[in-house]
Amino acid sequence: MINKSHFEIIFTISFILSCVFPIFPTYTNGMMYHVLGISLLPVLTLPFFLKVKLSDFIAFLIFFLIFLVATCITFINSNNDASDVFSGLKIIYFLLYSIVGYVYGYIVESPNEKFKKVYVCVLIISMLVSFVEIYIPGISFFLYKRESLDILSDKLTSLFNTTYHYAFFLFWGLCFYFTRFCYLVEKRVEVKSYFVNFMIAVVIFVLIFLTQSRNFILVSSILISIKVFNLFVKRVYDFKVIFFILMALVVGSSFLNYFSTEIETRFLYVVSGINYLISGGLDFSGGGSGSFNTRINQILFAWDAISSNPLFGVGVGKDIYLESIYAYLLYKYGIVGLVTFITIIIILSCISKRAELIVNNLDDKVFFNSCFWFFSLSPIYFLSGPLFEVPKLSMFFYCLIGLLVGSYRKYRIINGAFLSKTLSQKY
Repeated sequence: MINKSHFEIIFTISFILSCVFPIFPTYTNGMMYHVLGISLLPVLTLPFFLKVKLSDFIAFLIFFLIFLVATCITFINSNNDASDVFSGLKIIYFLLYSIVGYVYGYIVESPNEKFKKVYVCVLIISMLVSFVEIYIPGISFFLYKRESLDILSDKLTSLFNTTYHYAFFLFWGLCFYFTRFCYLVEKRVEVKSYFVNFMIAVVIFVLIFLTQSRNFILVSSILISIKVFNLFVKRVYDFKVIFFILMALVVGSSFLNYFSTEIETRFLYVVSGINYLISGGLDFSGGGSGSFNTRINQILFAWDAISSNPLFGVGVGKDIYLESIYAYLLYKYGIVGLVTFITIIIILSCISKRAELIVNNLDDKVFFNSCFWFFSLSPIYFLSGPLFEVPKLSMFFYCLIGLLVGSYRKYRIINGAFLSKTLSQKY
């Protein structure tokens, strides 16, 4: 019988392996079926699925059944071959990852802290691969990167094969370490205690910048701006904090100004995008130039494609690559799928905020606050984000969803028991 420690080991191994195992794009044409097979390791933890609270399991099941039903209805209303329906069964993977993450959060001791360590392990490996990408690109093209796409040649993709995938993975780390930095500053701890978290956040932001994902540079800048402003307001009378913030801004501005030419040359993709935005070239017609208009055009394409079946979409068996999550969900699952996914994100943001309020431990507060900003700002990313039907990213994303719900459920039970005991002793 598998015990809790075995479950934790299996989760850790499967999570790390599915994220770091090479996809060998040279030989697999970018396909990751071998990684998909590796990420089935959580099946070994099936006995622990009985730990899932029935109401939570039903909630998970309802959301995923909506996508599955949409897939089946689309299949029935189309002329696809019977084998095409299997393209819609990937949703079962996502259900598996979510429940595994839930069980991890529910039964493992200090799950949020331990998940952070697992994440950091993958993060460090991704940094090493990023170093290889920059200085020994031939190896990265063999292991992870698609050499056939010139647009990727000067951008980091690391373990995830695509800039958006890697930036999305990094963004949660930025949320976590910058949030931890802000919490520690608010608690007036020694400078060295929060300086480490600040530097880790800086390194992660630099990696996001090196991916040249303009959307995530924007989202990361929004996150940092909100948190710095909030910190400034809370500690406006604290000379040390204000001095630290101002010095960071001065040093950062000086660095950008001094290396402006080199930065413009190295990050031409980002700089051209910023200039395009400033020049007023951005529009919502979908008919203009630039990647933003491409995403809008994809949404319009998806909307036209589902005109015969707007509720459930027409995407079964279709291998059209739509980079916008909104376009992808509209195309494959229709209005029902898009509304369901947006509802899930809203619910996750609410759960994160509620969980942050009921925990007392600093690390747990940081974890839940990080999840709040991660899910709250994700809709901006979804406009130009890639598909989630890839094992590397889906393992991370759906396990995180499950972990959030599972740990929230556990802390609610713990707090409820503590409150009941306190009241019984009082009266």
